Amino acid sequence: MSDNESDGGGDASVDAPALDATAGDAGADSAFDASTTYCAGRTTALFCDDFDRTTPLAALWDSTTLPGAIGLIDSSHSRSAPSSLSLVADASTGPLANLSLHKVVTVGPSAVAFRFQFRPARTGAGPSVVKFNYASGFGYYAYMGETINVRVGGPIPEMNIGTALISVNQWHLIEFVIEPPTMTGAGHGRLTLKVDGTVAIGPRDLDPAANAHYTTSAAIDVGIVHFPTGSWSGWIDDVEVANVP
Repeated sequence: MSDNESDGGGDASVDAPALDATAGDAGADSAFDASTTYCAGRTTALFCDDFDRTTPLAALWDSTTLPGAIGLIDSSHSRSAPSSLSLVADASTGPLANLSLHKVVTVGPSAVAFRFQFRPARTGAGPSVVKFNYASGFGYYAYMGETINVRVGGPIPEMNIGTALISVNQWHLIEFVIEPPTMTGAGHGRLTLKVDGTVAIGPRDLDPAANAHYTTSAAIDVGIVHFPTGSWSGWIDDVEVANVP
């Protein structure tokens, strides 16, 4: 297995399908079979984008503020062939913020998983590349480079709630799993972050002081949600929101 290949799926949990680890990255010359794309098999997903298409990014998203110079469909690396979302950020002239694909999803009363494949290209800190935000006002942000810092923001100042380390130049399955109070039995719900099928942060009770309670309408943002300084690049693939039994 070359450096550009990875077992990125790990023990894919929460009904995330296993991907063939021998497939590794898909190069630019990979054959494209629409019947075998990731999202083609995710018939019960509430939302799915595997970036394996020729239509504009906005075709599946409610809105986008992600310029082509920062985010584009790219075939140099992918977790499911033939392509992924390439992200390149340079904040040398000033902080970058709110440059993302945006989607509002009705998630229902059960637990929900927000999962995606992620491949950072260099060591060190990275930007906030994803945000999971409920209609209640609170949101989870993930600053993702070699280190994943998960933060919660609401009517109180943003605060870090957990950290996990990942390898660069490899694909990793990242899953946010949020359970409502009806499943946890008390409180305001619970968050678990998994990396390659293994719990990395949590389970953590949602904090009512941060307005961190479950609602049935949620939004996801993927791109450069916030990047104060420096330069960074990476790839995201197989973005999915799904209810969890």
